[in-house]
Formats: sequence, C-alpha cells, structure tokens
Amino acid sequence: MRRCCTRIWKLRDFIKRRLYHAGISRIEIERMANKAKINIHTARPGIVIGKKGAEIDKLKGDVQKLMKGKEAFINIHEVRRPDLDPQLWPRISHCSWSGAWPFGVR
Repeated sequence: MRRCCTRIWKLRDFIKRRLYHAGISRIEIERMANKAKINIHTARPGIVIGKKGAEIDKLKGDVQKLMKGKEAFINIHEVRRPDLDPQLWPRISHCSWSGAWPFGVR
C-alpha cells in the first residue's frame, strides 16, 4: 500500500474523531501537488466553524501539521436532510427490492 493512502486515512480519521459531535456524514479529500481541498459534510456546521471561525482555524492548522506543511482549504457543507442523501442509503440489491423506500421517505 502506498504511503499517501495511509496519510489520507489518518487525516480522515483525525477529522472524524475531532468532530465526532458535529454530525459528520461525509469527508471528501482532493489532493493536488502542494494543496489539499477538504469538503466536510455536516449536520451542524456552527460547531465545526466555532465562534468567529476560531475552531475552523485551529482545525486548518492541525490538518496542515498532519499533512507536513501542505496548504489545506476546508469547505463546510450543511446536510439539511440526511435521510435524502443518496450516499447514506443502504445498498439494496435488485433481487431483494421490496418497493419500500429507505428511511420511509417517498
């Protein structure tokens, strides 16, 4: 396994552990040469951002330390209806389709 993949797993695990109380549903990481763009999908963006942006600045600094000085751009996306997010639906095979929608949503 390549080292860059383990770094991304460590980064994703670090963010999930640090923001476990913020309702993180998905973390997307896009890597470039000396930059990384991190999209965090959360139900509670105010907790991630913090008062006057203090928490997001701390998170950005810690992520840059973990990435060994690479510049990080962090975007916060609010998930308003997590039950309608297709990424979170259970996997349903074609043979077991019962006609019921996931989470009781139609």
